[in-house]
Amino acid sequence: MKWAIFFILLILTGCFYNPAILNLPTFDLPDDKEFIATINELDTPYKVWQYMEENFTYKSHPYNAVNPYELWQTGLGDCNDFSTWFAFVLNYHGYEIYQIRILKDYNHWLGVVVLEDIGYAWLSNLKYYPYFARATFGEIVDTYCSLKGCSCTGYEVYDYEMNVVEEAVK
Repeated sequence: MKWAIFFILLILTGCFYNPAILNLPTFDLPDDKEFIATINELDTPYKVWQYMEENFTYKSHPYNAVNPYELWQTGLGDCNDFSTWFAFVLNYHGYEIYQIRILKDYNHWLGVVVLEDIGYAWLSNLKYYPYFARATFGEIVDTYCSLKGCSCTGYEVYDYEMNVVEEAVK
């Protein structure tokens, strides 16, 4: 009975729980000239965000994370999918990137990029927050939570290889 309740709650939480993490290093660039041309044009964090804002729509994927090609094809994704796209495209152009999974009533994902000599910029769903000078990952999480009026129980930071590089319990 306990397992049944847990399973039902897991299903009902939708994107907000989505534990799926796309293993980006295993994503193979498809042989699609239009997709590759799009990726080649998006060579700055601002251009990536602008493209996302114009071409993507929020849609929960509670059971899986879509890969960057699927997101590009459908234009439909959730916070996990958007942070993965942001990380993939910017890594493709040589940027140092991270993804933060914020743990709270539900999970939320942020895409984070290191901007040389400036600090971090980050993306939450389709909202871009540029230039957080010398912020820490914890400060980014605190800023997100204060903007959304929520509290978190902790966070995990992943590098492009999907290694946990920092985690905290709050």
